[in-house]
Amino acid sequence: MLLGLFGCIHEINDGGLPPIHRRVLIVYGLSETADLYDVDRDTLLPDRFVTGNTPNFLLEADGRFYLVNSGFSAAPSLQVIEPQGPSVMEEAPLPNGSNPMQVAELNGDFYVTSFTRNLVYRLNEHLQVTDSVAVGRAPDGILAYNGKLYVVATFYDLAAYQSDTGKLYVLTPDLQVEDSLVLSLNPSKIAEDEGYLYVLGGDWSLGGGYLLKIDPTDLSVVNSYTITAGVPGALDVENHRAYIVGWSIPQVLVVDLNTMTLVDSLSLSLDEGNGVMGVDATDEAVYVTLFSNSAEVNDYLVVLTHQGHELERIVLGQGKGAQIVYYYELGGQ
Repeated sequence: MLLGLFGCIHEINDGGLPPIHRRVLIVYGLSETADLYDVDRDTLLPDRFVTGNTPNFLLEADGRFYLVNSGFSAAPSLQVIEPQGPSVMEEAPLPNGSNPMQVAELNGDFYVTSFTRNLVYRLNEHLQVTDSVAVGRAPDGILAYNGKLYVVATFYDLAAYQSDTGKLYVLTPDLQVEDSLVLSLNPSKIAEDEGYLYVLGGDWSLGGGYLLKIDPTDLSVVNSYTITAGVPGALDVENHRAYIVGWSIPQVLVVDLNTMTLVDSLSLSLDEGNGVMGVDATDEAVYVTLFSNSAEVNDYLVVLTHQGHELERIVLGQGKGAQIVYYYELGGQ
C-alpha cells in the first residue's frame, strides 16, 4: 500500500483514498525512544523505534523525518525515519564531539549546525559530510528559505557557561557567508511565515525572552515581542501565529505574527517536577509535551483546544524526558 505524508494539511482528497490517519510522534530525550499517539483511536503506541544518543531536533522533508541526535557523552548521528511505522530507515554518523543541534534541507543537501565546533556541516544525499563552514559561536537554529540558509548562532560561552549576544547568518548553498545581523541575548530557534523570519531567544539572566520579526530582504529587525512569563524554549508557527513554550512557562503563549502581540495564553496544569518542552499546533488542536526526569513523575502529552480547554492528557511513563512532539497525517490507496 502506497502511503503519502501530508504534514499538517487537513483537507481530505476524495479520489479513492481512505480517511486521513492523524498521528503524533513523541521523542524522548532520556529514554531515547519514540512513541506514536493515534489521534483518531485515542491510543498510545509505545516504543516505535530507538533513537540515537540524545535526540534533539526533528525535520520533515520529502516524506521522511530526519532526527538529529546530539550524542551527549556518546556518538552523534542523523537518523532517517519513515513515518508509516514509524521506523528507522538509516542512521548516519556525524563528527564526534560536534554536538549537532538542528538540520535543514536545501536542493537535496542537508545542513547541520554544530554547537561545540562553531560549524555548519553540509551533507550530500547519502548523508556524508562533504563540507563545513565556521559560523559565529555555538550555532543552534537553521532554516532553509528562498534558496538560502539562515543560521542562528547563540554565542554561548561553553567555557564560562555564560550567554552572550547572538547573530543571524545568511549562507549560500555552497556555504559562503553572505551577511549577518546582530540579534539579542541567546537566540536559538528560527521559523518563517509569509516572507518574514522569526527568531526565538531568551536567557535566565533576562528572566524571560523575545520573539524577533526579521525582514530577510534587507536583513533587519522590523518588530519584536517581549516574553515575560519565563524563558522560552520551543517555537511552532501555524496560521500566522507563533506558539511558544518554555520549561518554566505554565502556558502556551500565542503571538499574532502580523501585529507581534500576545493574543492568547493557553494554561497548562503541571505536576511538580514537570517542565514544558515541545509544542506543535494544528488547525484543530495544540499538542504539548511535559518533560520528566524522575522515575516518580509522569511525562505527558497534553492536547489543548485553541480556546485553552484540555481535551486529552496522555500519560507517557515516568522519567522518559518527553521532548519532541510532531503532528502528521498519513493517507494511502
